[in-house]
Amino acid sequence: MMNIPWAKQGHGDSLCGIYALLNAICVIQEVNDPQYEEHRFIFRCLVLAADKLGFVDAHHLLIGFEDFELVEVFNLYAKRRNLAFHAETLEKYSSDLGCEPSKAVDLVVDGGDLVVTYAPTADHWVLRTKLNVPKIVDSWPTPLVSERSKFAKDHGVVISAR
Repeated sequence: MMNIPWAKQGHGDSLCGIYALLNAICVIQEVNDPQYEEHRFIFRCLVLAADKLGFVDAHHLLIGFEDFELVEVFNLYAKRRNLAFHAETLEKYSSDLGCEPSKAVDLVVDGGDLVVTYAPTADHWVLRTKLNVPKIVDSWPTPLVSERSKFAKDHGVVISAR
């Protein structure tokens, strides 16, 4: 009998940014759904938001999303679902604070808000939050990223209450 390494979600697509947003929304909405029905609903809503914005195409499925695109997807989802949360790029957020992006990430996470950050060595988006141990929420079954990973200094999405 041959031992076949079965394909899993993420092996053929670049939707980790959408999954990072999904995980952020699950934190915000305190989703506790062992059957993952609510997860599927949120995922569908995020994909529909991405589609409405013109981001469901071969490029986004195979190459992935930029931070400003994830901001647009999250904010459209939040508007449609009446979430009292808002996303902006890490670059804009840190500029508004007048500090380096890496310092802004620490301030956001320590303050209890959420950051979707990009790890370039793994080519992968993850959720960073103070509410979870470990502080990295990775959508891969075997995490590609840990707290010791190097993150892009100015590439990310800050999600906070309005």
